Amino acid sequence: MNCEIKSAKSRYYCDLISETRGYLSKLWKAVNQASSRNGKSSIPQCIIANGAHHTNPRSISSALNSHFGSIGRILPEKIPCIARTSLPIDGHSGLFQSQEISESVVNKQLHALKANKAIGLDNIRAKLLKYSVQSIIYSITKLINLLIRTVKFQGIWKCSKVTALLKSGDRTNPTNYRPISILPTLSKILKKGNPLSTVRIP
Repeated sequence: MNCEIKSAKSRYYCDLISETRGYLSKLWKAVNQASSRNGKSSIPQCIIANGAHHTNPRSISSALNSHFGSIGRILPEKIPCIARTSLPIDGHSGLFQSQEISESVVNKQLHALKANKAIGLDNIRAKLLKYSVQSIIYSITKLINLLIRTVKFQGIWKCSKVTALLKSGDRTNPTNYRPISILPTLSKILKKGNPLSTVRIP
């Protein structure tokens, strides 16, 4: 009986993995399921910073935020001095110019969304946008082109959720984590739909 159960489990997980068809995220999900790994195990349970042990979520977030915020001040000291070129900023010179995008481009980007992506601060699911393309494409295209014309960017699109991802090593050491930003999905449509900007230099 036990042999039959093990054989059935083996066939099930082999089929599950073979059905991923090259999708890396699905493959890892199947592997984690087969090995009974907990996907939340990477969430830090304790961070040691400045000699203090942080064990509650708010304290851990604060400690990691302080660490990530200090990296920008530390990195310049490690980068060798090189020649730097600056673009002129007086008048209208050196302006980046974005071109308006068409409905076909927005349609392509919406269909290319991964439905299982994490939700940004706007709380709009990629799945909702992906499966309602025909109903919203005109409005989304109009909104994006309005932002391009007025050179204004929605405040919430400038913000992101930041989560800490363990690289390797001691889980209590903040230097072993790197920040991952989860952006609002619609801001990605604007970025991917207009990836290249022209710069005007006198």
